[in-house]
Amino acid sequence: MNILFINPGITAMQKDAPPVIPPLGLAYIATISKKNGHKVLIYDCVLEGAKNPIPVKENESNMLCYSVTDDNLLNILSKFKPDIIAISNNFTVTEKEVIRLSTLFKNFNRNIKVFVGGINCTARYNQLIQHSDIDILFIGEGEESFSEILNRIEKNRDYNNIEGICYRKNGQIIRTNPAYVKNIDSLPVLDWDLLYLERYLEFQQFIHGIKKRAIGMVTSRGCIYECVFCSSKRILGHWRGRSPSSVIEEAKFLVEKHKIQEIQFYDANIAINRARFKELMNLWIKHINIPWSAVGGIQVTHIDDELLYLMKKSKCHTLVISVEHVEPQLQEFIGKKVPLDKVLQICKTCKKLGIWIHCSFVIGFPNETIQQAEKCLNFAKKANFDSISVFAATPLPGSRLFDIIAPLKKIDPLSVRLLSDDFLCVKESDIEAFRNLKKNMQKRFLISKIIKECNPISIFQRIISFRMTNFITIIFRVFKRYCVLQK
Repeated sequence: MNILFINPGITAMQKDAPPVIPPLGLAYIATISKKNGHKVLIYDCVLEGAKNPIPVKENESNMLCYSVTDDNLLNILSKFKPDIIAISNNFTVTEKEVIRLSTLFKNFNRNIKVFVGGINCTARYNQLIQHSDIDILFIGEGEESFSEILNRIEKNRDYNNIEGICYRKNGQIIRTNPAYVKNIDSLPVLDWDLLYLERYLEFQQFIHGIKKRAIGMVTSRGCIYECVFCSSKRILGHWRGRSPSSVIEEAKFLVEKHKIQEIQFYDANIAINRARFKELMNLWIKHINIPWSAVGGIQVTHIDDELLYLMKKSKCHTLVISVEHVEPQLQEFIGKKVPLDKVLQICKTCKKLGIWIHCSFVIGFPNETIQQAEKCLNFAKKANFDSISVFAATPLPGSRLFDIIAPLKKIDPLSVRLLSDDFLCVKESDIEAFRNLKKNMQKRFLISKIIKECNPISIFQRIISFRMTNFITIIFRVFKRYCVLQK
């Protein structure tokens, strides 16, 4: 069969332009489908529309649509003649577009089967299945379920007892339990040739990158935490890691065939399993030996000086840690206690080793005060992180925070944006104060950094710990971020 995989476009504020990165979830399913003898094509609307986004008006705001025209999409359908179209729905903000595309494709050819899967689809299958132009929803991880569905279609058999799907049968909605790949080493190494990798490399949107040819990889799935604002564990299940040898095999392919110079790990916490992580680092030193960074974040309770020295030896240049909040009360509400003394120790060692350390904070939780949020900035200055991110606590569908806030504020799930400044969880009277604080926190932190770093002793120490080229890249990164914030 011919299977067209589509990553839908996204409409966003200009300052929140979506990153142009490969849709790895679609790529894994496409890889398996290709191995099973099907003809596959991945079409990434964000990639295709990134250079010329379309201006649109939404809720009185000027937005940009990072996508392509319907004519472009229908032209692809005319040429490829798909039997099945699989659409990714990872974000709530793309749900309307996914539904619209489903209708567009069905109107083009009623015989095409439309499948939808992804994080938002898993969280909101009850709503999506109400749309008759969608044939099957995939709940949880889709690799095994998708293959089985294709097998049943080819044999003209029904979908009974397939895990992780939702569909209609004789007017009834049928849903089975979410599906998870128990052994992710059973999945094939990603077929990167399906992704037109060179086109993604053109955009170079890796904030923490130091090399031109940088690409992302995932070595694990799921999470051991259940943070109040995150749906990862609920939707992706418990943590499972790929074997280090599998990761090395994929990295080797990227380095040797595509001349990749740097890997960015997207894992939510790559160091959860200490023995696995150490083995991966030792194999990286022996077989790969190119720079890498942990942009998905590492929980400080899973690393120590021994691991940091090994990470540096393996050419780790950037570490992202998620403190989230420094107020004990709010850490308890979030569901992840972060020992701040350990954070300070990790920072100290990273400075010594020359590993750039970035920290993310989340503010604007229910009943949080401005004074409590200010403590995050004070701690950031004390820890002397190299850079920080500040996010508004957002009640995303599928998260515990949505369950708490949605009934109280009658929130429309489709209006919730991941990177918004809406501050939906705080009192109406506090929203503007939190918006100003969020904006000013980064400014104030960066100003303090510039003052602190722009002295001869600090500059000399930085040059000693970083290679000079990396040092210049990093200084430019801080300056660029400050300029963006000034706008």
